[in-house]
Amino acid sequence: MAKDKAKKPDDEAAPGVSVGGSVSGSNITIGNNNTTNIIQPPPAAEIHSALGAIPPARADAYVRRGNIEEDLRAALRKGGVSAIVGLHAPGGTGKTELAYRIANEAREGKLGFENALWLNVNDRSAREVAREALRICGIQLAPEATQSDELAELRHYF
Repeated sequence: MAKDKAKKPDDEAAPGVSVGGSVSGSNITIGNNNTTNIIQPPPAAEIHSALGAIPPARADAYVRRGNIEEDLRAALRKGGVSAIVGLHAPGGTGKTELAYRIANEAREGKLGFENALWLNVNDRSAREVAREALRICGIQLAPEATQSDELAELRHYF
């Protein structure tokens, strides 16, 4: 005759269990179909209005670029709905730090823009840059979209 296994009553306390790490999701099933609802706080509010997060400056000190800075600000303030600015110079001349500074000024509303979109274009094709801009803006196109479709959507968005 087989021995019946003793079954613990459902209302009896289980021995303590310790679990490390993070738990996420809205419903988590534990053990014998016990469901625990986890109410998570809402995501933290964005601390800025930039569409693309602007990375922090890397240099300990910023060297002002005089007329170049002022020309860049003037070009951005010139008017219109949107502006695209590219910086080109030999490596190590401060292009990225200048871009950080100007992008943050735009993000803070000092240049008359509501948003700033940060894109790194190093070693990327124009199409890759356009797709990244679409992705950051939350625009999804069909996989068969052509480059013309992508550029038209960017023009429409901005």
